[in-house]
Amino acid sequence: MTIAPANWGHITLSQWFGSSEHQARQAILLRRERNVLAFPEYSRGNKPLDDDTVQLVVQFYLQDGISRVSSNTKDVLKIKNELVPVRFMEMSIQEALRKFYNEYPNVKVGKSMFYCLKPRQVKISSPHETCICQTHENMSLLLHVSLTIN
Repeated sequence: MTIAPANWGHITLSQWFGSSEHQARQAILLRRERNVLAFPEYSRGNKPLDDDTVQLVVQFYLQDGISRVSSNTKDVLKIKNELVPVRFMEMSIQEALRKFYNEYPNVKVGKSMFYCLKPRQVKISSPHETCICQTHENMSLLLHVSLTIN
């Protein structure tokens, strides 16, 4: 509608193109601001993330400081006919997001999108048979040292 003659009003535009008067008014404003061959900006929800950002988030989840490979060799998932070892998060998603923001301050990813981009093989909770928190790890080291001394 922006290529129509400049002397046409919004009523003539809407009748000629079979559109609403609101669309015709918006086309006139768009032609004034951005000339004849203008097109409106994408305003339908959020803009999709580019592939580089998606790959950056996925690789961030697979880092050793963020998640760890399961010690059980039978913990594997079949993804696209390929066996992939299961990984367990070493921290919560919120802590991982804060660390991601600190490492990559120029990359803008929201909390929900960061959670959605988590790979399938990365599990949030670790199994009950192993605990890697600092308190229990220190306790196991103390027990190990006390047994070796005696």
